[in-house]
Amino acid sequence: MAVELVYAAVDWVVAALAGRVEPGEFADRLSERLTARGDLAAVLARDERLSVFREHTARIERVETLDTWTACAVLETGSGWWEVRVALESAPPHRIREFRPRPLAADAVAWDAVAPALRELDRVESQLPGPSAARIHRLLSEAVDRGCIVGAAAALAVRGEVVHRELLGACDLVTLAPLSEQAVFRVGSVTKVVTALAVTELAERGLIDLDAPIDRHLPAPVLVPAAPGDPSPTVGQALLHQAGLTKDVLLDRTRMRHGTPLAEAAPRIRLAWAPGARAEYSNLGYQLLGEIIQSVTGEPFTEYCTRTVLARHGLTGTTLQPPGEPLRRTVTGYHASAGRLSPASAAPTHLPAAGGMTSTLPDMLTLATALGAADDPIVASALTRTAPAGPAGRRFGPGVALLDLPAGTVITRGGATEGFTAELVTSTDHSFSLALLTSKSPPDRLDALALRLAEELSTHR
Repeated sequence: MAVELVYAAVDWVVAALAGRVEPGEFADRLSERLTARGDLAAVLARDERLSVFREHTARIERVETLDTWTACAVLETGSGWWEVRVALESAPPHRIREFRPRPLAADAVAWDAVAPALRELDRVESQLPGPSAARIHRLLSEAVDRGCIVGAAAALAVRGEVVHRELLGACDLVTLAPLSEQAVFRVGSVTKVVTALAVTELAERGLIDLDAPIDRHLPAPVLVPAAPGDPSPTVGQALLHQAGLTKDVLLDRTRMRHGTPLAEAAPRIRLAWAPGARAEYSNLGYQLLGEIIQSVTGEPFTEYCTRTVLARHGLTGTTLQPPGEPLRRTVTGYHASAGRLSPASAAPTHLPAAGGMTSTLPDMLTLATALGAADDPIVASALTRTAPAGPAGRRFGPGVALLDLPAGTVITRGGATEGFTAELVTSTDHSFSLALLTSKSPPDRLDALALRLAEELSTHR
């Protein structure tokens, strides 16, 4: 039944891209989190990239189910090829919660053609017992091959000491330079940890009131209530993704990437629902927090967080993206689709306080370990605030998620951005932590891999 629904959703999305769907149908077929972002029908109609769907009949070459409610379709459109990923809500009526059309590069490289050379570069160091080290290596190797990952770096620690490290593949497909520990990856939403810790530090100093409305610290952009009489969202609610904001809004990303302030790009942002009514992961909420940091301190977000958060935790290989500037990295990101690889865009993110950071494997393991140890007073203070998020046992904390597992509670933080995926996991009893950095998007269940690695590691604490 699920497969039939997913395939039907793929057909509907293709029809919508071609302009064969009435605008009124969008509210019926798309989830509230998508329709709340704005008029998607109008956006699709004026997107020049998507005009190929209106000019040519798209032929679905194949559809691959990625999990129960997610599929990836490869389509031929005229002389080009596209990938369309579609995900449904698991609860009836199974509305579409996400769809991503993406053109496939004509010069994409076949994974099978490059994998043998990449495997010659793999390096594994382990202090774990042989069977455990072999299981971890097998899990990572299978994920690399299944996900067509050019470069993957993993470090696992017990009680703060590294016990297993793997550097798999290369920095890029042009030079085939092997990965080193100091290779610099984009880490996407791991940035939110830094933003959250900066906000918490300012709250501890009395410069930010977490229980005050956002507009007390940030008058613009104006946050318009979803319904008359709704309260204003607070700073603390934004930290826990409860401010009534969707994941993103329909912004002019080109202007934002060139440093246009959010208040200028979106002077008015309508909330999707009442603050506190539900938890909804929001990049936009964290960009607002970054703007609050600038407003309160009078310093650029990048400079303040570098001085007060990165330096505090010794993250010397980590860099935050200044507005409108590219990120420093030494690894090329790749988009993997249908067994083929194409270099990802190196353009800076349009929401830098939510996802504009690069880092190294040692730094990310240091950050994960600091979250688990919670011996820093700012980290400890941040983790006192949590809110339910989705399935039972999962909670949002400032910049992170907490998950109750049979072996104990872990703190997780993922980051998926153009060409890269990062995963951090740490136990709240400081018994183990791990970091996984890859030069690949989309993430395709790398979060599940990280939890599986954590499960293996927990047996050695």
